[in-house]
Order: sequence, then structure tokens, then C-alpha cells
Amino acid sequence: MSTTGDSTPCLSGLIHNNQHHRLFNHLQTNAPKKKRSQLPVITRFLAFLLLVTFVTTLSWANDRPAGVPEEAKWVKVDRVVDGDTIVLMDKTRVRLYGIDTPERDQPYGKQATRALDALIETKVFVAEKDTDRYGRLVGVLYTPEGLNVNLAMVCGGHAWRKHC
Repeated sequence: MSTTGDSTPCLSGLIHNNQHHRLFNHLQTNAPKKKRSQLPVITRFLAFLLLVTFVTTLSWANDRPAGVPEEAKWVKVDRVVDGDTIVLMDKTRVRLYGIDTPERDQPYGKQATRALDALIETKVFVAEKDTDRYGRLVGVLYTPEGLNVNLAMVCGGHAWRKHC
């Protein structure tokens, strides 16, 4: 038996290794059980719900890209008529504001039509400017990425600016 400096036997000398393990296991299994509180589970759930709400709000905030005016409406495109006119799914005809392109049967008319078709997708933003003498809505188109389609047609050489 080992002793400390004051002649008191050490615990390690009194309890052999396997006895020590049995005593430790006995203390562990007979210890009073702690009831697990539901608070951490509820707190984690509420934190998760708050995170999902925050992320969803951020995604909605990013639906309108920079450069697209607040008054612009998100619309579905049915078809491209020519280089400066489209038809929406609700059958509204939209003339691109501030530009002019060759008609389809004129030189470069088909290229202008194809260029507009390539720029727009199935949905665009339309910022309404006016209504022309044929009853068409006149507006500026923006892609979902925020590209001004009217200016892109001019910069691409498919249209020219006209005075409004």
C-alpha cells in the first residue's frame, strides 16, 4: 500500500485497477439522470426559422437587378414581332422606346429581329413610357440581369436612336 507524506494511504493503493473501473461505472449508472430541457430544441428551431426567413427576404430583395426602375413590371413575352416590337402573353404589343430598326422585309430587318429575340428571354421587365398612335405600349425593356435591351440593340448596331 502506498502512502502520502503524512502516512495516509493513497486511494490508488487501496483500489485496484478493475475495482476502480467498477466503482466508476457504478457511480455513472447510479447518478441521478438529468432531464433534458426542451428549450434548446425550441431555440434551435426558432433560430433556423429566423435564418430561413432572412435568406428568403434577401432573395426577394435581389429579384430586381440594379438599374431596373422600380416602376418596371415583370412580364412574360409571347413573341418578337420585329427588331423593335414584342408581344406579351396577355397580347399587349410593346414598342421599344427611343429606337428604330429596319422592318422585317427591309435589309437587315431579319438580323434586327433575331438580335432582339436573342437578347430577351421568356420574361423581361418593361418600364412603360407612353402609348403610340397604334395603341402599342411604348417602353424600355430590361433583361432579368438588368441589361437595357433598347440600348443593347443600338450598341449592337441593330437599331438607331430616334427622337421621341
